[in-house]
Amino acid sequence: MKRKQRRNCLFATVVLLFSLALASCAADPGVQRPIDAAAYASFAADLVADEISALYDDYAAYYTPLEYRLLYEDFQGSFGGVGISMLQIDNEVTVYSIVAGSPAEGSGIAVGDVIVAVDGQEISDGDTSAAAALIRGEVGKAVTLSLRRGADAGLYEVTIIRDVIISDTVSGANLPDYPGAAYIGISGFNDLTNSEFAELYQQLNEERAIDKLILDLRSNGGGNFYSCIAIAEYFVPLNHVVVSEKTVLGREIYRSAKGNLHGVQIVVLQNAYTASASEVLIGALRDEADAILVGSASFGKGITQSVRQLPSGSGHRYTCSIYFTPSGFSLHGLGLEPDIIVEDPQQGDARDYFSLDPSLNAHLQAALDYLFPAAATDAGADAAP
Repeated sequence: MKRKQRRNCLFATVVLLFSLALASCAADPGVQRPIDAAAYASFAADLVADEISALYDDYAAYYTPLEYRLLYEDFQGSFGGVGISMLQIDNEVTVYSIVAGSPAEGSGIAVGDVIVAVDGQEISDGDTSAAAALIRGEVGKAVTLSLRRGADAGLYEVTIIRDVIISDTVSGANLPDYPGAAYIGISGFNDLTNSEFAELYQQLNEERAIDKLILDLRSNGGGNFYSCIAIAEYFVPLNHVVVSEKTVLGREIYRSAKGNLHGVQIVVLQNAYTASASEVLIGALRDEADAILVGSASFGKGITQSVRQLPSGSGHRYTCSIYFTPSGFSLHGLGLEPDIIVEDPQQGDARDYFSLDPSLNAHLQAALDYLFPAAATDAGADAAP
């Protein structure tokens, strides 16, 4: 097996170098060539992508220069688009979150919808990068998405005008009708998420002391591994394990350097699209902060990837580790099971799904019923005939 892997690595390296050489020829008008060097470079890049997919796992990928640029825009947090985030589920591009205030909000698109085509160009094999490249573009220009809602439903189309999308990843508020309770939602993890979380938590805590936190990680597909660890550290006791990571070089243990918010009662909202870095955070909060999980089983991505830029401007994503919760549990392929089950609605408005009105948000209502059982009992008595 090792010999085969070395052979495949060598093949991929040779083909990549070949593609770079051809691309260089294509860019040099002084080179006499009987072939279309750019076309051959594209063909070679496809070969590299195929070899990477075969050699590694489902999460390994080769990024073209365009795809790598899109990835960089995500890290920067600002681009022209419509305000949806996507995840590959069963080889389909699935909407897993909608940015509040974006053009997509109120367009009719809902979490869980499958994107089939963009401007008439079909999206195949669940290629989220290809979908993003087509959806993003010049601000003020229209883009048409063809979507499917449910496995047997027909297609519907939505035309949206692109706008500047700023990827604020943290939002929240105190819940005035529930003493000491605050709600904070995290849509993804980038370089700024930790500082955004700390700033918002401090602001809310200054308004009113927080002793109960509802942390909404529904449809959070992950992101920066170290950002989620930094947030977990607030709640995990000082020097306790946050997460451990196993690589080819051995095991690395990440311990809390903070613990200043340990003791806050935490309820986490999750769903089937809660994945990766979100699951790292949830695992730490469950094992070390006695968090209660509300919703459905999480996605179950218990491995991490690194991305490296190549000389051509393209990039390579590869799996580099498997991680374990503080109790030693590997959730890969399993996910994290909820303590209180709340299923996602089959359809509905994304604004209702993330609403701070418990009558519209079943997950939030279940969390509040757990944190304030007396209020839940009184409400039930009032509703009785």
